[in-house]
Amino acid sequence: MYKVFRLFIIFVLIFGNMAIVNAQKKKKTKEFEVVDNIALSIPDSLTSSVSDIAGYFNGNFSSEKDKYRAIFIWVATNVKYDVVNMFAANFYENTDDVIKKVLSTKKGVCLHYAELFNAIANKAGLKSYVVSGFTKQVNYVDYIAHVWCVVKADSLWSFCDPTWGSGYVESKRFVPKIDNSYFNAKPEFMIQSHMPFDPMWQFLNRPLPYQEFCATVVLTHSERLYFNYLDTLKAYESQNALDRATSLTARMEKGGEVNSLVFDRLNHNKREVEYLRNKIASEKYNSLSNMYNESINNYNLYIDYKNKQFIPEKPDSEIKQMIDNIDSTLNVMVNELNVIKSPDQNFATSVSQLIQSAQRMQSKVSEQRDFLDKYINTPKKNRKALFYKKSN
Repeated sequence: MYKVFRLFIIFVLIFGNMAIVNAQKKKKTKEFEVVDNIALSIPDSLTSSVSDIAGYFNGNFSSEKDKYRAIFIWVATNVKYDVVNMFAANFYENTDDVIKKVLSTKKGVCLHYAELFNAIANKAGLKSYVVSGFTKQVNYVDYIAHVWCVVKADSLWSFCDPTWGSGYVESKRFVPKIDNSYFNAKPEFMIQSHMPFDPMWQFLNRPLPYQEFCATVVLTHSERLYFNYLDTLKAYESQNALDRATSLTARMEKGGEVNSLVFDRLNHNKREVEYLRNKIASEKYNSLSNMYNESINNYNLYIDYKNKQFIPEKPDSEIKQMIDNIDSTLNVMVNELNVIKSPDQNFATSVSQLIQSAQRMQSKVSEQRDFLDKYINTPKKNRKALFYKKSN
């Protein structure tokens, strides 16, 4: 979502306060002057790839804070807000495609700003994540989603919104104007205008509920539920995609469906969970199917060797190991197949059929194990007779 410029006529009764605010802004801008100048002096030849941009910043800045600032100011200055397509953002577009597009056009909406910032930051060695949610301006909740970033620099987490930090839209035109309020922002400031779908990204131990952000309820600080966001983040960073999506869905459901944005994102998450579960189940099935085929091949090799009366000779232990390996593989395979669950009937049937095939093979392996036990316990001079069936 873009940041709208609204002009308010304010009668300031205490002019001293205004002077202090202006002085603070100038001080903050001057603090970044050296870094900004270097960041914005990057040669054009290095601005076509994330690796080149990150390499330039790594070569010119040693501290994480300076790299953080350099990436923010470069993205906020060089990417122009795409007013024409402000309502056409596809928040589920492939990330690589998003980055490729914004690097080639230097235009985009919030998704392009955030994904580009995030890619450069991570490439430069910072820890950064893209956060999705919704925003409000002058107590009005925007009706399209928005994305921004959280960044860890010098061991501290903070927020940055390179879109809102780049300027504003007025009369359907983008007006470039760097707003440093949205660089290195604290949680208490950010939550006033930015509500992430996932409460974890508020970085507050008593996160603001959706309802309070949307002004449908008002809670005191103590009435908000305690939430250990650091422990949740630690778990998040070690989770796979399915576990992340499942956990996010659970956290969102606790917040309630307060508007269409939350409703749509929650339903998308549920579909993603189902997709990932099916994908994992399918990949597991294919892997186990390959194990079954490998077992068949190994069994056939064993039978071929047996038909040659175990010539050339091998130690008994080595021959026995051939059957043991097949048996072990089949046992693992059947156990893992029994764990696979899928609501798709056709897929469930395929799993069941593979289990049955593996169990039939287990029966054959068991017969060969019995033969081998007898073979090994028979004196070597009498073993050849075991390969011939007695006729009545």
